[in-house]
Amino acid sequence: MEWILVLIYAILFSILLKKWRFFQINIPFKLLLSVFLIKIAAGFGIAYIYSHFYNGGDTFTYMKDARLIYSALPSAPLIYLQFITGIETDPLSL
Repeated sequence: MEWILVLIYAILFSILLKKWRFFQINIPFKLLLSVFLIKIAAGFGIAYIYSHFYNGGDTFTYMKDARLIYSALPSAPLIYLQFITGIETDPLSL
């Protein structure tokens, strides 16, 4: 399912590159589209490298930590608020 969404977004942004006046400069559309597709491929390459060689890297660690903080909301809302605001509370009051 994710691949279909990525494909749809890539097609939509490619159409925007063609139609939007902001991108109608002295650069040929084929070159602009090629650079855009290389950028998408580079993003996938970086994601692959980080997920297979660096145990997830910063991006995946950020998402994992965000999921952990969000999971604290139902069981400990005060701790959740402390996490997202950075305000320290008295440990004895928890």
